[in-house]
Amino acid sequence: MNAVVGAMMGSYDLQNAQRWRTEDMEHRKQEIQWREDDVKRQHAWRLEDIERERRLQKLENERRVTDARSEQLSAVSNLSALLGGFAMVANVEINLPEDVAWSVMFLYGTVSASVILCMLCCMLMCTLLLLAITRYASLDLENDLRLLDFDQLDVESPFYVWWLKRCEKDWQLAYGFFRIGIFLFLWTVALVGWVQFERTIYAGIGMSVISFLSFVFWQVRIESKWRYLLESPDGASVPPSYQPVSDEEARLRTRSLTELFERVFTTRNHTSNTNTGRTADVDDRRTTRYGALATPRPSHDAAASEARRRV
Repeated sequence: MNAVVGAMMGSYDLQNAQRWRTEDMEHRKQEIQWREDDVKRQHAWRLEDIERERRLQKLENERRVTDARSEQLSAVSNLSALLGGFAMVANVEINLPEDVAWSVMFLYGTVSASVILCMLCCMLMCTLLLLAITRYASLDLENDLRLLDFDQLDVESPFYVWWLKRCEKDWQLAYGFFRIGIFLFLWTVALVGWVQFERTIYAGIGMSVISFLSFVFWQVRIESKWRYLLESPDGASVPPSYQPVSDEEARLRTRSLTELFERVFTTRNHTSNTNTGRTADVDDRRTTRYGALATPRPSHDAAASEARRRV
């Protein structure tokens, strides 16, 4: 009788131990899942913070680029207005002699009017470009920046792409008018000597020589150095979105860090699931405090059969 009671108590204790062991394993798995969820959540929050900071920095950088472009257009517009005003004042304030040749007067009037019109066109185009930049920076820049992926913030420039599509040709045309106006302005200076000082041929020759030397210096030393401003941007300086790319390259560019992070955790979970059976076998072969293998606990069926055999 005592053996039966002992066997029943041993079976009950064994059932409780197995149930506690199962509950403990489930709780550990749940804790592991909670930790992984916390890591994923914190990593996602960190990525959002990094993306928010990067977008704010990108927005500030784009605004600095727009300010630099606006200052450039303002400088060209002011200088063209100044030169056009000089040409207009020269036409108004000049005292024409009575015996001036009609060919010289025709050249002077045509060239001075061309200077005024070229500088006026340059000034108006630069002013309209300034208005377009102001409108884009205040209305569309933030939206275009928000549509960019996180991986494209380092290589893309919404303002530069918009400038190439909408304003680059107009800027080149305005700068071309400015260059032509500079050349005609120097020609006007030379013609003023022949109109105003017609009786003194040396004055006309001197002013013509000075204008010619200024034009040569402008072409050789200044214009030749900055002639690339009229050239279209090459492939190295154009943003990737403005260049044709293959489908594979486009797919690689759109990969995000979150996708890679999920792939790592998916692989980790798959590895842990494949090792579940192996872990269960190892649990039954626990070691003692000193490293020796502990005796495996008998199962419930084995304990019941042993109790019946003793009875």
